[in-house]
Amino acid sequence: MERGEFLTLVASAEASNEHPLAKAIVEYARHFHFFDESTEDGETKNKVGNRKLMSENSITIPDHKENFIEELEESAKTGVIVVYNGELFGVMGVADPLKREAVVVVEGLLRIGVRRIMITSDNWRTTRAVAKEVKENICDVRSEVMPAEKSEVIHSLQKDGSTVAMVGDGINDSPALAAADVGMAIGAGTHVAIEAADYVLMRNNLEDVITAIDLSRKTLT
Repeated sequence: MERGEFLTLVASAEASNEHPLAKAIVEYARHFHFFDESTEDGETKNKVGNRKLMSENSITIPDHKENFIEELEESAKTGVIVVYNGELFGVMGVADPLKREAVVVVEGLLRIGVRRIMITSDNWRTTRAVAKEVKENICDVRSEVMPAEKSEVIHSLQKDGSTVAMVGDGINDSPALAAADVGMAIGAGTHVAIEAADYVLMRNNLEDVITAIDLSRKTLT
């Protein structure tokens, strides 16, 4: 199958999916003119997702494809598996690069005495690779955490009397943003995340997390 045909089939399956990775794939296909709204097929025979989805649908991943997925994950990409007519016929690697200011912000939180925890639904290999990019200044890394479980993590941290802030931008983050003592939504995030948060970082710049903490401390002083 040619790349264009492959992208058309995948984008057709993902067109109505609100997940950030799905949106990225559709946008990529549109950019190269392999997909438009008329291409969408509600009766698509595709399945696009992770290992868990494949396992639930009794799809076996051959060793050579599994090795390729692991290579993607080790380089901080998410492996997206594509099935057509019950047969695994492709894998895509999607990168969610760190914001440019992320390393500086994590170091800044370390300096002002804030414990840094990373919570994500992504797999542990990709999560570990991303954590290394921030020079391992993250105290605790938790991967493969589902949306409902993120809020459970927040509650568990609060049990010892800790004040917990959550920074997020997606639909999957909204339960945790609401559960946290302080929820901070990225301004370019989803409406659901913004509605659930206490703070909105309008500039979409993570440095404003430190600004918000500093401003709050000065206000109390």
